[in-house]
Amino acid sequence: MNIIEILGKNLEFKRKEANLSCYALGQLANLSPNTISNIEKNIGFPRYDTLKQIANALQISVEELFNVPKDCVNHSVVDSEAEFEFDLLHREIEALQAENLALREQLAIIKAKNEKGKKVKKANAVRKNRVGAKKTNFAANLQQGGLFRAS
Repeated sequence: MNIIEILGKNLEFKRKEANLSCYALGQLANLSPNTISNIEKNIGFPRYDTLKQIANALQISVEELFNVPKDCVNHSVVDSEAEFEFDLLHREIEALQAENLALREQLAIIKAKNEKGKKVKKANAVRKNRVGAKKTNFAANLQQGGLFRAS
């Protein structure tokens, strides 16, 4: 039994334990019933955020979806293989979470620079309006003082 089969078996068990259909769990997790069914049938491997949505809907941790089923406990080869795959998956999840954090930090920096850019642009526009107004006032004062002759 590999990690995908363990996930499928655990998901089906937890869903039935909660007395939910694939449709009902899909609604709670904001996923399609086909997504739930495909995971249970070991078709593909879901993304972490999908697993998190399912775990939240079932009110369990994501890790609980990967616990080795009791009927496999006596099979040490399966246990060690599953444990190895679980460790790999856990490391991958941690790496993705770190990458997510780094991306969020980069996004915050970009947003801050964008806001600063907007403020500078606005300040430049205000300065330009002031300079334009000063030039107009200066020209009007000169004209009133007779320095310019209207032709």
